[in-house]
Amino acid sequence: MAEDVTEERHQRPGAEHPGVILLRQGAGLRRTELLDTAQAGFVSACDGDLSVNQLVNALDSLIGEGEEDFAERLYEAVKRLLLHGMLRKM
Repeated sequence: MAEDVTEERHQRPGAEHPGVILLRQGAGLRRTELLDTAQAGFVSACDGDLSVNQLVNALDSLIGEGEEDFAERLYEAVKRLLLHGMLRKM
């Protein structure tokens, strides 16, 4: 992750899961990205220990539930986060 990026979660008191997960950029254009569950999982695990392919494959097996385009959608989201400067290549 870029050093100026923070994650924001919104959920109702007592809710098991957040209803909204936002990734915010603190510098540059100060973009905000709305994340789905897969994207939030990717960002949470994105610490440089695993490759993008390993993370996408793991998330696909955990939460993809056989969706045909799951990995493709997640790769597109990762590309967008890289393009916007929220993720950094290692």
